Amino acid sequence: MLLCNRILESNAPWIFFIVPLFESNKVNHEDLWQRQIDSFRTVCDALPGLKISLEFKPTDENTRWFTVPSTGSALLLCRDVNRDNFGLTLDVGHCLAAGENPAQSASLVAREGKLFGVQLNDGYTRLGAEDGLCFASVHPHLALELILWLVKSNFSGHCYFDTFPRKEDPVQEATRNIATTQRLWARAKEILQTSDSSSECAEGVPVPVGTDTEKERSSTNSARKKSTIELSKVWRHHDGLAALDLAEGK
Repeated sequence: MLLCNRILESNAPWIFFIVPLFESNKVNHEDLWQRQIDSFRTVCDALPGLKISLEFKPTDENTRWFTVPSTGSALLLCRDVNRDNFGLTLDVGHCLAAGENPAQSASLVAREGKLFGVQLNDGYTRLGAEDGLCFASVHPHLALELILWLVKSNFSGHCYFDTFPRKEDPVQEATRNIATTQRLWARAKEILQTSDSSSECAEGVPVPVGTDTEKERSSTNSARKKSTIELSKVWRHHDGLAALDLAEGK
């Protein structure tokens, strides 16, 4: 309860936790899971006006096992804790280390109304590795897909850049991360808005295009139709080349 009092005194809007680690053959998994449920319920009930967010983690360089190692297990814990102010913070690097697609993880958590925050970074997927590289530096297309689903799910939580600039200038890296995220966010909105506009045109709903001539109007509609066809290829036909074209704005 001392921690809860300190949090209240700080006027923090929310707080997030990383779950405990363990070594194999040394814990009772049922008891450990129940202790987590009881602990988070205690914190949530003591701080009903504060969002309590869990950041799952599958592994790191110090241990091979965490009590909540995946998005699925994290959502299961949300169900078991059963508190409105308990949710999740997704870390891109942790999703990759768990063998997950960060966009899919975000969409599932957002679907349950439990996506409180996102930590943006990048890295390779070696077991136990947490590279903490610049966002979209290793997986640019996965990064765009993640941002697209954040926009699509109307995400309004917090975004952080959890990176490790060991040899890089930290200010320059932060600046680059912000610029990259803003660029991808704008591209994602463009893709979704164009798709929505084209869908409305196909259904016979008038869509203002902001042009004065019939030629300009025709050109705009053609561009929208092309983008929708590409998005359809990506989502329905799993067309890899179309996905690359869409990500690169071609």
